[in-house]
Amino acid sequence: IVVSGGALGEATATTPTATDGAGTNDTRVATTKFVKDQLGLDNTWTGAQRGRITTVTQSTNTLEIDFDAGNNFYVLPSANISTINYTNLDAAHIGQSGSIFFQQPNSGNFTIGGWASTSRWAGGTGGSNNQPTFTATANTTDRVDYVIASTGNTTTDGDVVVQLVHTANYAE
Repeated sequence: IVVSGGALGEATATTPTATDGAGTNDTRVATTKFVKDQLGLDNTWTGAQRGRITTVTQSTNTLEIDFDAGNNFYVLPSANISTINYTNLDAAHIGQSGSIFFQQPNSGNFTIGGWASTSRWAGGTGGSNNQPTFTATANTTDRVDYVIASTGNTTTDGDVVVQLVHTANYAE
């Protein structure tokens, strides 16, 4: 171990990094480089891991929620949304959770519906798959919290479903 001095009272200890791999089991010091190399860590974080809110834009009356893009989504509708599809929804996403915020614009009172067949609502007020009614008043925000779950039920996408909870007029 080599110790090099720094500012008042600081010292940095360094040691050679082992190169003999993950099977090593002895009393040598494991450097951070060795551990990162073995775990494949590169210190980069996805938007989902940082909790970033991803803005989602719609195409005509269709909205695509890409679960690889993040965990939290913001939607400012430009028209009625009649179809909501999920992309990159598979078993690798089981356990992912987050929120989708729908903010009505100043001028609009757009309807929001047509959720993917893999959606399951808790406490909904009716509609497809017990889908709730969203607020259609200008400058209001609805919040949908979700968790991607495995239910063992057969759906069009296997056994992966999105469990949803709706909160109307969410206060930001």
